[in-house]
Amino acid sequence: MSQHDPTAEALSGSIGELTEMTVEDVASQGYLEVADAIEQTSHLPISPIPGPIPAPIMRPVSGRYRGTLAGLQLELRVDVDRVRPLTKVSGDLFSVSGGTVTYFGSFIVHAPVITSTATQVVCKGTGQFTFAAGAPVLQVTIQRRTIFQPQAPALAQFFTTGGLPAALYSCAFESAKFRTVRLETDRVSDVATPVFDTYNTGTLPSGGPARNLTVMSAFGEAGIEMIPTAGSNTINIAAAGGGATWSNAEMHASMQTHFSLFQNTPQWNFWLLVAQKHDFGAGLLGIMFDQLGPQRQGCAVFHQGLGGTTPQALRLQLQTYVHELGHSFNLLHSWQKSLATPPGVNRPNSLSWMNYPWGYPLGGEPAFWASFPFQFDDGELIHLRHAYRNNIITGASPFAIGSGMERPELMNDPIANNTGLRLDISTANTNFALGEPVVLTLKLQATDQCGKQVHPYLHPNTSLVTIAIAKPDGKIVAYEPPIEHLVGPADQTIKLGESIEA
Repeated sequence: MSQHDPTAEALSGSIGELTEMTVEDVASQGYLEVADAIEQTSHLPISPIPGPIPAPIMRPVSGRYRGTLAGLQLELRVDVDRVRPLTKVSGDLFSVSGGTVTYFGSFIVHAPVITSTATQVVCKGTGQFTFAAGAPVLQVTIQRRTIFQPQAPALAQFFTTGGLPAALYSCAFESAKFRTVRLETDRVSDVATPVFDTYNTGTLPSGGPARNLTVMSAFGEAGIEMIPTAGSNTINIAAAGGGATWSNAEMHASMQTHFSLFQNTPQWNFWLLVAQKHDFGAGLLGIMFDQLGPQRQGCAVFHQGLGGTTPQALRLQLQTYVHELGHSFNLLHSWQKSLATPPGVNRPNSLSWMNYPWGYPLGGEPAFWASFPFQFDDGELIHLRHAYRNNIITGASPFAIGSGMERPELMNDPIANNTGLRLDISTANTNFALGEPVVLTLKLQATDQCGKQVHPYLHPNTSLVTIAIAKPDGKIVAYEPPIEHLVGPADQTIKLGESIEA
């Protein structure tokens, strides 16, 4: 073959095109002349075309999209593929006036009908809205694209219940994550052990695949993009007062001083304080303390009970860091979902970030860690990805634990008490004025000759003891603390005649 052979060059280019096509494509698009050229030049040293040719890899369509129409901006979240798809569509609407964007309302389509073809994905269903919607039926259409093409926009068409078309939004793809938040982590100067960085979940026996997890990637697996800020710094322990232990009020004051993103407005910004000690003692591992002004911006972890670099310590640090930030997203403990508004279903057996390993009812701490896949459960994923904006963003709805939930079964008289323990509740006064705080003393004592092993946390702030209150009208309510303390296992034995008080 000569050094310059136009036929061979044309053939080489055509074969490059052919490797992206099927045989039917060749026949239908006029490439028969290429086949003829192959036939005429079969003596040339050309490698055969491999077959069958794999289909192109298509992009998932799930993620966050955004579009504007007539002064209203739609943030759309489509959740039908990618990791742990929930088959839901949700969104937030904002009023746009010049440079001002104001939140208008939210919706969620819980059970859309999904129609998926080789060219597009269509989701259609009736949504639940935070406002009166004249066109509550939503149809989202997204064209499929290969991984070599940019993500297609989502066309969001609203319809009346009678089928009449209403607003049509063209929403550009924004992110594969459903929400984006910023996290500032500040450290107190007396924390001797390193701030948690990463843990390999395969180091110790566990459920789920082994992988290296950071706090950021743990939320990333849930579909939440968490971006660390550059404002992180070290806080002098002097801010905690002379005792070098932190109260909730001191942490809130420090947050206002040191949290570079602190605002008195709803925002997707969180503050995590890595401290050594809380006033409560070494049993407190973490707390979402922010109940003043903007709700749920600030949480803290305490290395007095968490510190260390052993695999067990790193595992507990990861779980505690993620657990407390979960509270900042307005997630309740696994066994307290019924205290939400509206109430959910308690899931004490859940293998979730939001459970207590030592309180796991199916075998305690060893069983929990052996099966824990290091993830949120499905109900929590729905909240993280699709909750109405004001029910999840910091600075909006308060932490969803009621101070008085009706649970009359708590006041039923026990048929028998074979626990070997006695709990006494007393007050310094017997008469109280209207609005006067009632201070209770709780005393747990052993009545068994052999003694009993108990946990020492009687204060209801730990949620391990519940106080029931009978109102004058006969209604029974259970007091639940507005701020819960995450405590670690600290069992102790009390002998006959000994007691624990709180």
